[in-house]
Amino acid sequence: VLSQYHLNGTTGGKTTNFKQNNTAWQTQFSYVLTGEDATFQGVKPIPNFDLSAGTWGALQFAARFSHLDIDPTTFKYIAANTNVRQAASWAVGLNWFLNQNAIIRADYEETDFTGGAGVSAAKVSDRPKEKVFGTRFQLAF
Repeated sequence: VLSQYHLNGTTGGKTTNFKQNNTAWQTQFSYVLTGEDATFQGVKPIPNFDLSAGTWGALQFAARFSHLDIDPTTFKYIAANTNVRQAASWAVGLNWFLNQNAIIRADYEETDFTGGAGVSAAKVSDRPKEKVFGTRFQLAF
């Protein structure tokens, strides 16, 4: 990635170009607990949610792991103590497919950071862990 910054003071107000080599990866897993097939078109419950018939649709468990490394060159001209250098996260979720067009999702994710909370060049510390719980009701037609 070629990055371009306009920096005042550090480089005499000139635009500075440099190459970065940031890396990231992600892996995810899901399993339909109720036995339906998971396809690229989604999960089609057999049978659909129907309270009067006592059927509940499909339930899917999902997990994700990811990691980001930011090239140290990025911080050559900007304050390294206040910028995140790495982020690693994991997430788990449940997806409840009421029918082919309605889904209720609940997810929890935690992210650990390296850097990002320093107060000076001599005191570099890590940004606090991020913890997020989210829900969503989704309709698709």
